[in-house]
Amino acid sequence: DPATIQEARDLFVEYQLAGIIKTGCSFDDPIWYTTDEYANVGLHFSFNRFSYEAYSSLFSLSFNDFLVHVKAFLLSLFGRLALSTLQSLLLDLRHIVDTEPSRIFAASEEINISCPNHCGEFFLMLPNAEESQDINRLIDAMESYVDINFGSQKCVQRTLASFETYFLFD
Repeated sequence: DPATIQEARDLFVEYQLAGIIKTGCSFDDPIWYTTDEYANVGLHFSFNRFSYEAYSSLFSLSFNDFLVHVKAFLLSLFGRLALSTLQSLLLDLRHIVDTEPSRIFAASEEINISCPNHCGEFFLMLPNAEESQDINRLIDAMESYVDINFGSQKCVQRTLASFETYFLFD
């Protein structure tokens, strides 16, 4: 809603004053230059306007409104996630918009999404997400990608020593 978007704009200024977002950037810029203690990270909001047309009716948002929502969502994650993770999330959202919705709904392994949980969280926060069947299908697809990503990792479970031995080490 407009109040949340204004809060995001205010947060942007706060992060600029804190030095996390470089002072040469504005909220409406297509790239935000950010920094943390370890690296400088550019957050590129260069979504393909023509690819977004397939999603505009699904989200019920204009292209510019969609960008504002993405920016507001990313600002809500500052401090919770590393800047490199925010960059990966942004790449995932751009990749989703560049992919035909029917391919995303199919939740195939050939579409590589590294942060499907956060993508689903973003889609859930869009206006009219509760009423939209298509957004719910998109969220379900993101949950399938979580299963695909987790299932594709060949995690070997560690075998721990018996509980009593931990006390022996004090």
